Amino acid sequence: MTGQQLQEVLNQSDAKHFRGSFLLPALHDGLIEMTVPDKPRSSKQRYRLTPKGSEWLKRIGEVRQRRRFAAAKMELSCDDRARVVPTLCSFH
Repeated sequence: MTGQQLQEVLNQSDAKHFRGSFLLPALHDGLIEMTVPDKPRSSKQRYRLTPKGSEWLKRIGEVRQRRRFAAAKMELSCDDRARVVPTLCSFH
Protein backbone atom coordinates (compact mmCIF):
# COMPACT_ATOMS: atom_id res chain seq x y z
CA MET A 1 0.00 0.00 0.00
CA THR A 2 1.38 3.44 -0.83
CA GLY A 3 1.73 6.20 1.72
CA GLN A 4 -1.06 8.09 -0.01
CA GLN A 5 -3.34 5.05 0.17
CA LEU A 6 -2.61 4.70 3.89
CA GLN A 7 -3.37 8.38 4.35
CA GLU A 8 -6.71 7.98 2.60
CA VAL A 9 -7.64 4.84 4.57
CA LEU A 10 -6.92 6.70 7.81
CA ASN A 11 -8.93 9.68 6.54
CA GLN A 12 -6.04 12.11 6.94
CA SER A 13 -6.04 15.13 4.64
CA ASP A 14 -2.78 16.77 5.73
CA ALA A 15 0.22 14.82 4.38
CA LYS A 16 2.73 16.40 6.76
CA HIS A 17 0.58 15.63 9.79
CA PHE A 18 -0.05 12.07 8.54
CA ARG A 19 3.66 11.44 8.06
CA GLY A 20 4.66 12.77 11.48
CA SER A 21 1.76 11.42 13.49
CA PHE A 22 0.98 8.10 11.82
CA LEU A 23 3.47 6.83 9.23
CA LEU A 24 6.78 7.49 10.99
CA PRO A 25 5.60 6.30 14.43
CA ALA A 26 4.21 3.08 12.89
CA LEU A 27 7.53 2.50 11.12
CA HIS A 28 9.51 3.28 14.28
CA ASP A 29 7.36 0.91 16.36
CA GLY A 30 7.74 -1.87 13.80
CA LEU A 31 4.02 -2.06 12.98
CA ILE A 32 4.66 -1.49 9.27
CA GLU A 33 7.74 -1.77 7.10
CA MET A 34 8.93 -0.33 3.81
CA THR A 35 9.07 -2.60 0.80
CA VAL A 36 12.10 -0.63 -0.47
CA PRO A 37 13.91 0.26 2.77
CA ASP A 38 17.07 1.48 0.99
CA LYS A 39 15.09 4.12 -0.90
CA PRO A 40 12.51 5.70 1.44
CA ARG A 41 11.48 8.32 -1.14
CA SER A 42 11.18 5.90 -4.07
CA SER A 43 8.10 6.24 -6.26
CA LYS A 44 7.87 2.45 -5.94
CA GLN A 45 7.79 2.63 -2.13
CA ARG A 46 5.03 0.67 -0.48
CA TYR A 47 4.30 -0.22 3.13
CA ARG A 48 3.22 -3.57 4.51
CA LEU A 49 2.02 -4.76 7.86
CA THR A 50 4.57 -6.64 9.95
CA PRO A 51 3.70 -9.63 12.16
CA LYS A 52 3.88 -7.21 15.12
CA GLY A 53 1.43 -4.91 13.30
CA SER A 54 -0.94 -7.82 12.63
CA GLU A 55 -0.90 -8.78 16.31
CA TRP A 56 -1.51 -5.14 17.31
CA LEU A 57 -4.50 -4.90 14.96
CA LYS A 58 -5.88 -8.14 16.35
CA ARG A 59 -5.63 -6.81 19.92
CA ILE A 60 -7.22 -3.49 18.92
CA GLY A 61 -10.10 -5.40 17.32
CA GLU A 62 -10.62 -7.40 20.51
CA VAL A 63 -10.64 -4.23 22.61
CA ARG A 64 -13.15 -2.58 20.29
CA GLN A 65 -15.35 -5.66 20.41
CA ARG A 66 -15.30 -5.66 24.24
CA ARG A 67 -16.15 -1.95 24.27
CA ARG A 68 -19.08 -2.47 21.90
CA PHE A 69 -20.34 -5.31 24.08
CA ALA A 70 -20.00 -3.18 27.23
CA ALA A 71 -21.78 -0.27 25.55
CA ALA A 72 -24.60 -2.55 24.44
CA LYS A 73 -24.95 -3.87 27.99
CA MET A 74 -25.15 -0.33 29.32
CA GLU A 75 -27.98 0.49 26.91
CA LEU A 76 -30.17 -2.23 28.43
CA SER A 77 -32.52 -1.18 31.20
CA CYS A 78 -32.15 -2.91 34.54
CA ASP A 79 -35.25 -4.99 33.77
CA ASP A 80 -33.76 -6.07 30.43
CA ARG A 81 -30.44 -6.91 32.08
CA ALA A 82 -32.26 -8.95 34.74
CA ARG A 83 -33.75 -11.11 31.99
CA VAL A 84 -30.36 -11.54 30.28
CA VAL A 85 -28.26 -11.99 33.41
CA PRO A 86 -30.51 -12.42 36.46
CA THR A 87 -27.78 -11.77 39.01
CA LEU A 88 -27.14 -8.24 37.74
CA CYS A 89 -30.38 -6.87 39.11
CA SER A 90 -31.09 -9.31 41.91
CA PHE A 91 -31.17 -6.43 44.39
CA HIS A 92 -34.65 -5.39 43.07
